[in-house]
Amino acid sequence: MAIPLMRASHMQANVTALAKLGAAESKAVRERCSGVFEEIEASIRTAWLPLELAMEFVNAVVDVCGVERYLEWSRGGIRESADGPLLGPVLSTLRRMSVSPHRALAVVPSGWQLIYRNAGTLTHRRVSPREGEIVLRDADLMLQSEVYVLGVAASFDEALALASGVNSHTSVDLDKRLAIFRVRWH
Repeated sequence: MAIPLMRASHMQANVTALAKLGAAESKAVRERCSGVFEEIEASIRTAWLPLELAMEFVNAVVDVCGVERYLEWSRGGIRESADGPLLGPVLSTLRRMSVSPHRALAVVPSGWQLIYRNAGTLTHRRVSPREGEIVLRDADLMLQSEVYVLGVAASFDEALALASGVNSHTSVDLDKRLAIFRVRWH
């Protein structure tokens, strides 16, 4: 089985977003997983790094800051990526085109492939005029961590806000085989 990977530039955006949690928290997270930071910061932006690094990073953020602040940090990582070359062009194009939330959600599987490799597949379907569903399958490592999956949900909310200007709330149904993200907006 192929190793799940994450694009280094997205991990680097998450490192940048860490500063917004505060100097003491940032320092404590760095101390908890200094080897992870060394590998992320030494990588070129286009490299693919083991997803386990991101998951160790997430666990350190949760241990130091708690789940709510971790979710804020997840949204901040998407904002940082939106300013960079990875997600920036996609989100900028969607914003300029004034796409509907459903159209923006339909692009999420493509965006997933920009960030992750060998880390599952996403599908999207329209549930109602103000609700969409994204299903993540074949992401065994990721699905073992409820907190990581909650961060993915927070990232979806931020990406939808950046792409289509709506505020949404994503709930998650999770088991060891798949995660169902239910995205609702006003």
